[in-house]
Amino acid sequence: MNLRNMKIGTRLGFGFGAVLLLVLVVITVAMMNMGRINHDLTDIVKVNNAKMQYANDVANNIYGIIDGMQSLLLSKSVSSADHAKKGLVDARGRYGRSLEALEKLETTQEGKALIEDLKAIIRTAKPVNDKLVELGLANKMAEAGSLFNEKSKPLNIQIVEAAEKLTKFQGEQNNVRYEEAAAAYRTARNVSSILGLFIVLVGMAVAFYITRTIRDPLRKVVEMIGEMGKGHLSVRLKMDRADEIGMMANEMDQFADNLQNIVVGTLHKVAEGDISMEVTGMDDKDEIAPALKKMVESLRSVLSSMDKLYQEQKAGDIEYLIPADQFSGAYKDVVKGVNAAIELHVGNILKLLGIVASYAEGDFSVVLEKLPGKQALANEKMDLLRNNLLALNRELNSLAQAVLDGNLKIRADATAFQGDWAKLVGGANGLVDAFLAPFTVTADYIDRISKGDVPSRITDEYKGDFNEIKNNL
Repeated sequence: MNLRNMKIGTRLGFGFGAVLLLVLVVITVAMMNMGRINHDLTDIVKVNNAKMQYANDVANNIYGIIDGMQSLLLSKSVSSADHAKKGLVDARGRYGRSLEALEKLETTQEGKALIEDLKAIIRTAKPVNDKLVELGLANKMAEAGSLFNEKSKPLNIQIVEAAEKLTKFQGEQNNVRYEEAAAAYRTARNVSSILGLFIVLVGMAVAFYITRTIRDPLRKVVEMIGEMGKGHLSVRLKMDRADEIGMMANEMDQFADNLQNIVVGTLHKVAEGDISMEVTGMDDKDEIAPALKKMVESLRSVLSSMDKLYQEQKAGDIEYLIPADQFSGAYKDVVKGVNAAIELHVGNILKLLGIVASYAEGDFSVVLEKLPGKQALANEKMDLLRNNLLALNRELNSLAQAVLDGNLKIRADATAFQGDWAKLVGGANGLVDAFLAPFTVTADYIDRISKGDVPSRITDEYKGDFNEIKNNL
């Protein structure tokens, strides 16, 4: 049985029940010991004292019998002898009754053996003593005295010794019973003290254990709540117990899991740009999931609107903007910002297209207004384009004017340009060179022919109309 799986009320009831049970055990043990003491005292008073009394009566009557026989031997008359005999008979009756009562009360083997020893000696001595009485009553004192000294006295001494042993044994038994009662009292006292101390210790241990099983997990719960308050959501209680604290710990772990995996996990995904998740509520009273769901749906709506903006702009509708009135709060501000950025860049593009159109029409006087920040790169590139066009215009005009003036050695400066601009200027120079080469040969041949010098056929190859001129020459 795992105490951690017990309900707190059951655990408290179990602890106090255990203490009460131990108290009942102490009471029971004390009552048993008191009963034992009472039994020993009862034996001492009603049994051992009675046995002691019967043993003393047996011994005293035996002494009376011995005194009666001595009186019989010393009697001087018949009446005194009869009186002595009567005393002997009475003493025998008394010790017989006492011995019989003692025999009934005696339960120990040793006591019974002593009684049997006494009875055996009495059986042996009784015929001798009867003979002694008979001789005394017959006034045969010499024979009676001789019998007394030779047989009766030794046997009577044995009887007295056996009776004394029996009396001594009963006294010892009385002392044994007393010691047993005293030992029972000491045992009861010690056991009661030990059990009482044990109950106190057990009560303290139970109280400490129950307190710890409640205090320690509650402290962990408080620590977990403190960690969660700091944003540390990875802490888990993981209490393997089925009581109320275990149920609370499981709910706290589940709450932390939901908070970390659903709430924080959703926020992490949103922060990373993933809004594909589906947020579902725990029940109708859930307030967290609907808020997350609304946030995700708002972000999806913003992204969908921005995608539509892209598609419309891509399709050529540069005037299309996101309807900002469909949103609220920061989402509306974001949409307005996107629209403003689109309007700004579309406006700049239209300005650039207007200037390029002017350049295409030969109007190089238009200059792009100064733009802020990195947009100034457009100013730089448009100025570069305008300067190249102006420089190209100057070089080509100079080359054309030189040709018109007949100065065919003049060429445009292609080194003043780069890339295709240089190729364009070089192409203009090549055009002049292309006209100049066949015209130079033609002029030379005409000059020689006019002087009567017929030159050889022209072997150089020319293209197009220039080759026709060569063939005509």
